[in-house]
Amino acid sequence: MSARPSISVVIPHYNQNAYLEQALQSIARQKYLPSEVIVVDDGSAKPPVELVAFYNTKFPVKLLRHDINRGVSAARNTGIGAATGEFIALLDADDLWAPEHLSGFVECAGRQDIRFYSAQSVYGYRRRNELLSEFLKHPCFREDYFHLAVGNALVVNSSNVIFHRKVFERTGLFDEDLPVFEDLDFWMRAGKQYPLFFMPVTMVFIRTDTPGSLTKRPELYERMSIMRFFERHLTTAKTAEQKHFVQQNILGTLLNFRYWNRPAPAWLESMLNMQHLSPLEKIKWKMPAGMFRFLRYWIKQIRMMKNQPGLFEKEHHIRFDG
Repeated sequence: MSARPSISVVIPHYNQNAYLEQALQSIARQKYLPSEVIVVDDGSAKPPVELVAFYNTKFPVKLLRHDINRGVSAARNTGIGAATGEFIALLDADDLWAPEHLSGFVECAGRQDIRFYSAQSVYGYRRRNELLSEFLKHPCFREDYFHLAVGNALVVNSSNVIFHRKVFERTGLFDEDLPVFEDLDFWMRAGKQYPLFFMPVTMVFIRTDTPGSLTKRPELYERMSIMRFFERHLTTAKTAEQKHFVQQNILGTLLNFRYWNRPAPAWLESMLNMQHLSPLEKIKWKMPAGMFRFLRYWIKQIRMMKNQPGLFEKEHHIRFDG
């Protein structure tokens, strides 16, 4: 890797101009600026032409456009295809980076041969990977993706991940047929090929309150492409942790149907293998539906009360206008 690696930032965008402005602000505040930023507008009613032009005076940023809405995977793939950097960093239009995000990666990559990297994130003002930070104080450690993901599926997120461009040559691009799990599908494919280098320092803020959340649309989880997603990873899972992680996601999807008070597809339930679940996960599955919904609701309320609005900005001494 060169002493100053080139980093292309890819931002998929769809009708989120106000959030996009804050995302671009967070890039402008980076201590290590990217070589280029590629915003891919996926058929928005009002493409961010003026906004991109304004930030192009601060760092190289260009706008690519889809005539129709093709989905986040297609937008990411378009941006990755146009990227020229040695590394590609993903950032969703409604998320934010701490000023040290890219410089932290460059420092880590200067000491190790990195292909697959992720930093810690704050998820809706609630810290993720909290236990990892407690036990693993040293920065940027190497670990198997599935070993970490079994304990916390969000150890990699679409705004805290950075890849070497050769990863896409080997694993392919994002699956445009998946309406959900498209990012998880790619992390799992990459994790089977490369070790994950993880930075246990909060560098990314993930919003959870933006409109259009897929988690509120259970019909998307019933599509046959979701069945193919699980079949793909059930077939290719080799290690115990890979098999456990696939079963975790099958169980989590089934429990979501229970929470939505909707019957889960029979094909999904048939994929559940209790052999690869932990004792606590088995208890969740056997719990009566009403009790499960009650506990899940109150756990969510308690977490919301413990959240600290503005935590990310306070930690990094920054303020986002708007």
